[in-house]
Amino acid sequence: MKKVTTTLGFLLLVSSFTLAQAVKKDVAVKKAAVVKANKTKIVNNGVQNANATTYDFTTGSSQYYGGTAGAKELQSGVWGMIAGDGNGNGQVQNNDAEDVWAPANGTAGYLDADFNMNGQVQNNDKEDYWKPNNGKGTQVP
Repeated sequence: MKKVTTTLGFLLLVSSFTLAQAVKKDVAVKKAAVVKANKTKIVNNGVQNANATTYDFTTGSSQYYGGTAGAKELQSGVWGMIAGDGNGNGQVQNNDAEDVWAPANGTAGYLDADFNMNGQVQNNDKEDYWKPNNGKGTQVP
């Protein structure tokens, strides 16, 4: 499976994914997961026909398994993945800030603590991404 990503403002969105070429056209894919570093996992909501080549997660919470619990409205009408899961356990919790962000603060690179994925681990990663998402988590079963 190949995923296509775009940047909208300051947050990475999963805008679509391409189904594997090996999937036969008469097979329906029930769920397709998307996993991105330091974001909670997401799964599409409903059956995806294998003839379709893209699935747009940005159009609404109904595109996500778990609806608003599994995604975040980034700006009016635009939905994306929940940032701040530094340790990758599927939940944005205090230990993501304490054990992942704090030791990396002030360093450069696309690290697990770089919640906005700008190549720098800075205070705004914690304040603008981790803090508003603390307590949220993946709805992927």
